[in-house]
Amino acid sequence: MKQIINIFSLMAVAAILSSCTEKADVQGQYGTVCFSLGADIVLQPASKAAVADDVLADFILSVPGTVISGRYSEIAGQKYFLAPGDYEAAAYYPAETAEDTKCLNDGYGDLHYYGTQAFSVSAGNDVHNVSVGCLPDNARVSVVYTEKFRSVFDMGQTYASVAEDSGFTVRVLQMEEGRTAYFSAGDKISVKINTCMADMPDRQMEFFFADRIAAQERCSYTVTVDVASDSDGITFTIDGKDIVTGAGITIENYTQGTVIEDK
Repeated sequence: MKQIINIFSLMAVAAILSSCTEKADVQGQYGTVCFSLGADIVLQPASKAAVADDVLADFILSVPGTVISGRYSEIAGQKYFLAPGDYEAAAYYPAETAEDTKCLNDGYGDLHYYGTQAFSVSAGNDVHNVSVGCLPDNARVSVVYTEKFRSVFDMGQTYASVAEDSGFTVRVLQMEEGRTAYFSAGDKISVKINTCMADMPDRQMEFFFADRIAAQERCSYTVTVDVASDSDGITFTIDGKDIVTGAGITIENYTQGTVIEDK
């Protein structure tokens, strides 16, 4: 009986030593990696604030070529063993690409975050802390009217729409005041106003502002509709701002669009 106990004791010691050896072997041949994530969003013009933690938790973080991929809430605080080499971590929210977000919110889209961070891993016991920063990489557009426009045109019969083509056949969105639509960087955005003058309700008019807004990432565009100096014309003025820093963007102002009267 004593001999059997000794045999089991030896087996247990051997297992412990083997486990320690394997662990030391892993730490010796691989590098340990931990991740952190940060993102910024503008809540008010020229104001910068961090994304709330509960939203940040839903960001997707991945490292191509490894098993690391999933919601940030599942990855944060975890330690991963990676073979020595060069890697790049990527994170995004809420969808994989800016194009994907266009399907959200009844087709009006959402602010899309994306960021990458290259990093290297070396073998040893040191922990490699990798921080990935995300910023918006699409653009948003809204339409507003001046008080002068309101005094001349019938707001009850005034409708604004935007589209991704000058013929208004691709992603046509109705733009009530206060509504925001999101676009991918590089999109050419057209604006159309259907309206009539307050004292001439039977004279329907369309004003086009075609392919004039070239969307840039992290930019917010406000299309201001005003009355032109000539009879029953209107002007479009585009004001743009970097929605992260609040810095103004110089965009050329365009006057009177093409007018098509509905006789």
